[in-house]
Amino acid sequence: MNNYYLHCYRSELGYPDLNEAKKIVEAKVPAQNKPSSSDIKRSIANALVQFNPVLEHPEIDFNELAELWNISVEEARQNFDQIEIQTPPGEIGTQIVIHDNIVSISVPLGYSESDAVMAFANVDAYCKIIKRTAGYFTYDPQTGFVYDPSLADFDGLLVYLRRSGFAPMTRAQINHKKSWWKFWK
Repeated sequence: MNNYYLHCYRSELGYPDLNEAKKIVEAKVPAQNKPSSSDIKRSIANALVQFNPVLEHPEIDFNELAELWNISVEEARQNFDQIEIQTPPGEIGTQIVIHDNIVSISVPLGYSESDAVMAFANVDAYCKIIKRTAGYFTYDPQTGFVYDPSLADFDGLLVYLRRSGFAPMTRAQINHKKSWWKFWK
């Protein structure tokens, strides 16, 4: 299933810049990005959950990851040091993954127009909260738009609706029940 992605990122330049956003988002090795504090990640997660209490924060099973990737538990903790927040089954699906200096937000394609409007209103609010909490700018790779959420609103709804083709899907199809690390099993 395809998703619509947004990325909130920490800028070294101090202003929204497409080339910087692409470089940060497309970095293949997370170590290429200067790490942020775990406190910032937790602050972002707490602020998002405070805004939308329905968001869930599933615990990552580092023992399972270590076994799956044939690495030590400590290596799994280092390699998968992110916070994942998502809507529960039955809600309009949104997944938020908070890394050291980037927050990725995804919404599955296929929602009706009314559900997409609601999802995108939440995404806009999430971007503003992330900006207020951590100072991150937002990059929309579908439109190539990089912006400061405190000065502009997220405007990807029409692109989303075009890409999804108004494909009718049930909420059960849209909401995933597996944690991201279990997709390889």
